[in-house]
Amino acid sequence: MMASGRQSPRHPSDSMDFRLNRFCGAWGTPDPACAGVVRRMGRRLDPAPAQGNVWEGDGVCLLARDGGEPVRTDGIVYAADGDREFREWLGRRGAPLLPRSFGAENTPRLRGRLKDMAGGWVMAARDGDGSLLLARDRVGLREMYYATHGGRLWFASNIRCFGEIPGWRFRVNRGGLSEYMAFRMLAGPETLFSGVFKVLPGEALVFRKGGVEPDRLRFWSYEWTPPPAPLPVARRADEFRALLRAQVTAALDGGDRLFLMLSGGIDSGALLALAEEARPGAVTALTMYPDEPGFSEAEAARAVCAAAGCGRHELVPVTAEDLCRLLFAAHAVMEQPVAHVAAILHMRMHESARGRFDGFLTGEAADTLIGNDRFARYHLCWRFNRPWTRAAVAAAQRITRLRKLRVWLDVTGADWKARACLARLYFGLPVLARVLRGFAPDFACRMSILDRPAATEVEAMARYYFETFVQSCKSFDAFGGHYGLEPHFTYMAQPVRDFAMTLSAAERFGRGRGKYILRRAMQGCLPERIVWGPKRAGEQPLGKWMRECAGLRDAACAGADEEARTGGFFFRDEVRRLVREHFAGIADHGAMLWQIMSLEIWHRMFIDGQAEDECRAEMTAAGQRARKAVNGQMA
Repeated sequence: MMASGRQSPRHPSDSMDFRLNRFCGAWGTPDPACAGVVRRMGRRLDPAPAQGNVWEGDGVCLLARDGGEPVRTDGIVYAADGDREFREWLGRRGAPLLPRSFGAENTPRLRGRLKDMAGGWVMAARDGDGSLLLARDRVGLREMYYATHGGRLWFASNIRCFGEIPGWRFRVNRGGLSEYMAFRMLAGPETLFSGVFKVLPGEALVFRKGGVEPDRLRFWSYEWTPPPAPLPVARRADEFRALLRAQVTAALDGGDRLFLMLSGGIDSGALLALAEEARPGAVTALTMYPDEPGFSEAEAARAVCAAAGCGRHELVPVTAEDLCRLLFAAHAVMEQPVAHVAAILHMRMHESARGRFDGFLTGEAADTLIGNDRFARYHLCWRFNRPWTRAAVAAAQRITRLRKLRVWLDVTGADWKARACLARLYFGLPVLARVLRGFAPDFACRMSILDRPAATEVEAMARYYFETFVQSCKSFDAFGGHYGLEPHFTYMAQPVRDFAMTLSAAERFGRGRGKYILRRAMQGCLPERIVWGPKRAGEQPLGKWMRECAGLRDAACAGADEEARTGGFFFRDEVRRLVREHFAGIADHGAMLWQIMSLEIWHRMFIDGQAEDECRAEMTAAGQRARKAVNGQMA
């Protein structure tokens, strides 16, 4: 994909022909063999291997996916990967992209230029002094990884590229397992691959000649900044609606064939109503349809389509067999354990849309930006807790059914809000402490979302949701690229995002409900039960499917086998207890077994280097052996 910048009278060298693609490269002392390594790395770029020659200059080697040379202007060499919003911004800018030098004296200018960039993007740039900059957009819509090996810095859009580095071997980051198993993600720069790091959203790394550690430059952070003088909610709701409509219209005017991921809730329902209002019939709504009582969103989605006047609505069937069929392919594309079943559901929808559409609209990130009903409950407790006694807080926790608020009574110190937030967000803490070897609850205090003090516990929780959104972006970006579909995150578009950061508590949590400003904005456009109804999580009957589908059952039991690759991470007897209780119907351990299974698949495919078919066959055999062992113990 390409975008042509317009020429500016003040900066005649600013006319740039950007080749926006996934890329890889290396930086360090010039070496003739480096170009060959980078070329081999390029063959592992997804979705399409890179072709063509490697560009070399002053210790930097770069290769873009289409083999085009990087941009050179004002003494700087660029390689970038960006979405439509970023490409459109490139065409509008009237100044050089970055300062001529990345030196400390230019840090304020560099921060300002990066902060102005719109859309989702990652970038590698080398200035005239030989310094290298790696940067990532503010909300993490694109991915960038780096590693140091053999006295050289290597960077790429895909982690698998590092497997081509001479002497490189993928290893597990054991120190990150506790954080990953508790939160289903690593929020800081670390990954589950030892020695491989990611550039964080809103961060730029500057590597200087002769230096080992980069200079870290934060040009954006997730912070709520409500205005000092509140405005009428009705006026703010109209403004928010206009911003959303403008972003939806811009996406539809791009000429792409788009579909909308419709769940039947307020987030995606609002986008459909605005799309039909702006361009009737221009978008097709797709809804996941699991044929399971109590889990289908089809009825609510049909009601939204009827209210919005959308006549193009399709149901995408999802079964346990689909989950099993896509399980290993999803890991191959994601390059990390697929911690959430929702990621494979996204892949199923992308698969059904392949060839028929060019991109899609999604309601992801509305919870992060505005705050859902869970945020509202926390906000209520926050307001009431401050002057109250122990007995009053105990009453509040009973009223709101937030059992873990009792932690508030036991924590003291400056970070008590953060700790209370973490205590609420632990995933299966009691079970995890028994299953995972070396589980250390104190790890969570290192999470990047808590590096900056939050005004309230609600904002700390919002930062956690922001990190989970970044993780979901990984699946949208990976699967979208794999199937040739470009995502449009309407709620994370820059004008909408900047507006949402200024919302007051009353606009977020009015009438005790989350996303109050969005509900007010869409009142009258959608049915009342959709506007004011509860969140539709789109959950699937994972535990039931594991019991009924032979392929999922075998894969879920593989972690309990004697030869499990992750056997050193977990207490095998505890894993077998989970398997026994789950498949006997005593308890539903589907979520924890999914975590263990996903980690086992990832280890086999990326640490051991097994191909997808080989991994599936060995996981099936391991699961069958484990079930026999568990059944023998029961007998």
